[in-house]
Amino acid sequence: MLKNIAVVVLYSYLAYAQGADSLTNETIIKMVQAGVPSAAIIKTIVATEYVSFKFLSSDLGLLQRANVSDDVIKAMAAKDRGLPVTDSSPAMPTAVVPAQPARDLGSVPLIPGRNETTPEKQSTQAQKPNVAPTFAIRGPAPVAKKGRAVKIHGYVTAVQSPTEFEIDEYRISKNSSVVLELEKSEDPDEATTFNADEIHVGTEMEIRGDLDPATNQLTANSIKINLDEHRRVKRTALLEVTPNFKRVGNVWEGQLHVDGQSVIVNESTAVTIKPNNTQKKAAKISAKVTQRPKDSEAEVEDDDELGVALNRMDQIRGNTFVSYEGIRQKDGTILARKVEFTENELTSGEARLWKTLKPKVKQPSLAGGKPGELSIQQVGKFKLVPNAEVQAYVRQLGMSLVPRFQRDMPSGDPQKIDFQFFVVEQKVPNAFALPNGIVIVNSGIITMLENEAQLAAVLGHEISHATEEHTYRQQQYHKKSLMALRIGGAVGAAYGGRAIADLANLTEAAIRNGYNRSLENQADRVGMEYMQTAGYDPREAARVWKVMALKNGDHPTNLFWSNHDNHTTRRSYLMAELKNNYSNADFASYKRDTEEFAATVSSLNTLYAPKANRNKAK
Repeated sequence: MLKNIAVVVLYSYLAYAQGADSLTNETIIKMVQAGVPSAAIIKTIVATEYVSFKFLSSDLGLLQRANVSDDVIKAMAAKDRGLPVTDSSPAMPTAVVPAQPARDLGSVPLIPGRNETTPEKQSTQAQKPNVAPTFAIRGPAPVAKKGRAVKIHGYVTAVQSPTEFEIDEYRISKNSSVVLELEKSEDPDEATTFNADEIHVGTEMEIRGDLDPATNQLTANSIKINLDEHRRVKRTALLEVTPNFKRVGNVWEGQLHVDGQSVIVNESTAVTIKPNNTQKKAAKISAKVTQRPKDSEAEVEDDDELGVALNRMDQIRGNTFVSYEGIRQKDGTILARKVEFTENELTSGEARLWKTLKPKVKQPSLAGGKPGELSIQQVGKFKLVPNAEVQAYVRQLGMSLVPRFQRDMPSGDPQKIDFQFFVVEQKVPNAFALPNGIVIVNSGIITMLENEAQLAAVLGHEISHATEEHTYRQQQYHKKSLMALRIGGAVGAAYGGRAIADLANLTEAAIRNGYNRSLENQADRVGMEYMQTAGYDPREAARVWKVMALKNGDHPTNLFWSNHDNHTTRRSYLMAELKNNYSNADFASYKRDTEEFAATVSSLNTLYAPKANRNKAK
């Protein structure tokens, strides 16, 4: 039993680490081949928020030949249609996705879990053979016709009026008959009403409507507003720059630059400081209070414990986390209601995790062109690109993006992250980072990009996952989940290591409940700031997503940014951030490309060109 649970949780971790964010037919087949029981697979299907299953006759045949049970296929069908997954879930009819020879749905991703083509609609469509069914998709249809029904999800990037605004390259129009629906916010204090005149740059929305591809005009039929952080912002981030505060009487005033944002502090802001675990334990010892047993749960902060008022600026040291809450202003700044500081620390659990993920490197044979090997326990093995110049170029570029506070830490500091960058042989455009600073970059992402600034955006994003300690923060977020603790304990027992177990279980949980998405947005913001600080044009961070869409289609991605959104969503988010936080930037002063980037792309293209082309080059 423990082994089966371990397989499920480790699979979830590996999928997360390599950018997979939704279940597919292939992942279900792999789980069956790994010996995971049908009941466990069905539980995974239920727990996963986003799925991307296919049910053409060829797909069903492949599932059956792989010994996927009927119960699992029924669960897949119910999840895909947005129905409850129960023992009585109806079997998947052979045409849940209508079989149309001219339309292979494998290339047109459906909204995971929300296939709009129901059996009832199919019977109607069967009576009208000349009418193609309508499918809800994320982003524009790859080949859209005038008036084609589409669905997009993104952030407002420009506002002309309450009825005319833009999301990325889409020009949205709505008439008075379109009612603005509200998506439930995770913040209980967020407003429950919304007027059209409240739409601003950065408003998140989902729009269904008719698209004219010639003009990119999208006439909205329905608009759903996501109120999470629409006006009220509640975040935690690592403070890298000393706050510009001054004491006025008994209150603090000034500005805080953190999280890629400008946070304003005034007389109405509660400014507090809260001890970390080490400081709390020291205080207990000095007060001769009985100390709790040392275990992993004792290391996690009590989020309900209140901080005390900040008295002096020297109480705030470098490498400090700050939690801030406030209201987004029209100029893009955040007027803080609350700011709380906590000095960062490396817990024993984090230290064990870093040690567990230590890489083993077998250097490539540069003379013979034989790839080396990168091996990381519980993550996998990767073939290293056998080109010293390519490896050195990416390593140097990556290190130039590491924030100064990390670079200036003494080598013996336990919180100094030993960043290492590896380019591996893989055509799929992908990159990911581990908590101890290992950044793995597929060769395919480098050759896909247009310039060095775009590569800096990719690397900056990954670096920020490590500096912002996203893995540990996910653990904190889920520390009250009894199921997480039980599964983590089971996997720890099965594999002899609790650290990987916690990471696997809790990252899987983060994907399931959406917390991971807020961390991905933060990595976008902070990564863009890292590239700008290093002198690169931050607009190229948004351009990365345009390149992705042009070369791979605009679909839900399971590439290097591990979330369920499509390229339009990510691009529009970054475009909104640019307008809110970089409006005064002198973009002409930033660099975009270098000869070194072009040489690196050329080297990779030559190295991995088809043999016939390589012979011609010689």
